[in-house]
Amino acid sequence: MKASQIKKDIEAKAKVAVFNTREKIYSVIAKNLRVYYGEFSPEEYVRTQQLLNSLVRQSSGLHAEVYFDDGALNYQTGTWGAAEVLDTSMHGSHGGYVNGTAIWDKSMSELDDIIALIVKELRAAGIPVH
Repeated sequence: MKASQIKKDIEAKAKVAVFNTREKIYSVIAKNLRVYYGEFSPEEYVRTQQLLNSLVRQSSGLHAEVYFDDGALNYQTGTWGAAEVLDTSMHGSHGGYVNGTAIWDKSMSELDDIIALIVKELRAAGIPVH
């Protein structure tokens, strides 16, 4: 087998591992986001579902991202903007009024060691990482 073919094989397997890692991370965050939305019905403000719809996953080759797109958040309350909404919800508050699931904190706790997850997925894709 030529070096170029070995490189292609490793890259193809690594792309699978990156995709699978991204999907696992997205799945955990999305689950906690749904829990967050389901545990509280606000009376002081109207829910627009913007936060729910701002969770993004994307990848290109060996690069993947899972994040909340603050550009998708357009709050017109006059008091809170995207930064405040993201900060409070990621750490477990509904509008600053009621405690709830800390979306980001709980997700990162559940995922634990992201590097170990990546290594696990690389191995599962057939790359013997030590």
